Amino acid sequence: MTSHESRTMPTHRGLWILEVVLGTPPPPPPPEAGAFAAPEEGAPEPKNFREKLEMHASDESCAGCHARIDPLGFALENFDAIGAWRTEENGDPVDNAGELPTGEKFTGFAELREVILSRKDRFTRNFVTQLLQYALGREALPTDRGTIELIARDVEENDHRFSKVIEGIVMSRAFRHRTNLESVFDTDSLHASADADPGASRK
Repeated sequence: MTSHESRTMPTHRGLWILEVVLGTPPPPPPPEAGAFAAPEEGAPEPKNFREKLEMHASDESCAGCHARIDPLGFALENFDAIGAWRTEENGDPVDNAGELPTGEKFTGFAELREVILSRKDRFTRNFVTQLLQYALGREALPTDRGTIELIARDVEENDHRFSKVIEGIVMSRAFRHRTNLESVFDTDSLHASADADPGASRK
């Protein structure tokens, strides 16, 4: 999902980390984003896709977001388009180094993991949010923020144990009092009523 059939897509991988892992998506791209401009006249052709992407990201309208996104994806370059491990690309060593606007430098996914762990509070709250949405079968609402904060705080105070996430969600009011739409719209009962009284379905 984050690669083309023949090459990786560092921007999509970095965006996935920001959105799904940390819950800090960047702002929407400008309308003209997405197209690679041709190199300036006399400029050398990019040697690989990373150079091509860096050339594209140097545009003023794109640089702000790409500086946050692309380094995260570059750290995953050891995984090719289908996720297989590699140490070379087209005969050259894989370039898996990244640097964020904060000055944080890392090489490969192991060091990227440390960068993510340094944002453990964001990860925890986003993880609680994602799991709560799954448990409720709906998107999180502004009214759920208090629940998410209470669960995340309890998880942090208990050594980030996964069991505390589950316990917090199951014991939350949002989960215990959620509405089961199938019971509200009981189609079997409606059909039975309609069979007994043809006008029942219109009442």
